[in-house]
Amino acid sequence: MARTNTEAIRDLEKNVAVLEERVNNLRSDISALEKALEESDRKRWNLTMSFIGAFLALLSGLIVTLIRK
Repeated sequence: MARTNTEAIRDLEKNVAVLEERVNNLRSDISALEKALEESDRKRWNLTMSFIGAFLALLSGLIVTLIRK
């Protein structure tokens, strides 16, 4: 049996609704990934700054020790 135009249109509308939902889900997933990436960049920067601070503190301690001798 051949499908009528109305049935074909209904099937297409259902498929479009499914695709729209998938696109919305992908957009929300991408948004969550972008936020996670920004947070990991922030954490990495904080860790880098901590190491730089520790190195500078060690270096200044060594300089003070050498000057006092």
